[in-house]
Parts: sequence; C-alpha cells; structure tokens
Amino acid sequence: NLCCDPLYEGDFKMFSLDYSALVDVVKPGSSIIMSDGVTSMTVLSAAKDRKTLRVRANTDVLLEEQKFVFVPGASVDTKAVEFG
Repeated sequence: NLCCDPLYEGDFKMFSLDYSALVDVVKPGSSIIMSDGVTSMTVLSAAKDRKTLRVRANTDVLLEEQKFVFVPGASVDTKAVEFG
C-alpha cells in the first residue's frame, strides 16, 4: 500500500510519497514508475478519504528514499511538486 499523506513516515506495511494529490490523478490500472525507473506498480484501488492507494508491485526490488516517481498519462500539478 502507498500513502500520499506527506506527514506519514511509512512502515513495513505501507510506504509514503509526499504528493497528496496523487490519489486524485490515478485510477485503477494506472502505472506508477518508481526508483528512477527501476520498478513499477499498478494501482488496484484508491481511498481518497484516507489518501491511500492499494498497489501491486510489478518488480521485486528494495525501494529507496528520495527517488523520482513517474505516472504515465497523469496530469500533475507542477506547482505542487517541490524541487530541491
């Protein structure tokens, strides 16, 4: 599972992203590409009220912190994305 609440730190059952609007721009069947393109996930369902996504990993890799996330076909509000 994936939490889109920037205040959630994540644990062994759920990891987090700091883009809370992600639950609004993906739908079941959407792909999420992570770890600089090394792994991908498929969205199974979204719970907008809890800012969580149920996802299925398509590859078996260890996720690391501070990696780029790409959502093909999704319209993302670039003002909400912070670059360091």
